[in-house]
Amino acid sequence: MNLDAKLVETPFTLKDVFRSATADAKHISNEPETEEELRAVLKAAGELAVHVLCPAIDRLGPLTINSWYRSRLVNEAVGGITPAHGRGSQHLYGEAADVEFPAVGLKAAFIGVLESDIPFDQMILELRGASRWLHLSHKPSPAGQRRMAMLSPESGTYKPYSMARLNELLKV
Repeated sequence: MNLDAKLVETPFTLKDVFRSATADAKHISNEPETEEELRAVLKAAGELAVHVLCPAIDRLGPLTINSWYRSRLVNEAVGGITPAHGRGSQHLYGEAADVEFPAVGLKAAFIGVLESDIPFDQMILELRGASRWLHLSHKPSPAGQRRMAMLSPESGTYKPYSMARLNELLKV
């Protein structure tokens, strides 16, 4: 697989989709196991890029991708939701990316995406120790989007968005 190849008509490459610091550190593969799975992941990742990530860049400026696709082993290594708990993490399918927007910060990014017409499925402000990022996902057509905005305190319990809770979590 040519990791320098572009992901559809976007600024992203396959390297952006499949890069994983966890996979590198633990010497495990972060690539789909079959050709069919690869095609499905690339379709979903392309839709996420075109419908969510590129519009978010247009609105908020550059983003940094922390995690996009995760193989089953990488997902287990990072403590992601497994298929045993339903369908499993959207990262397993290329439908989700964990990102940061360095130019505007997480609060402005969260509100900017929330107040836009960007068709996200889930947007979760994730807080894990000193690490903070936005989880953005998109369901492949024609599944439809839920536009569910959630906040995740360090306890790992997801709670519905509210401005008061957002300010409390980010100590604003």
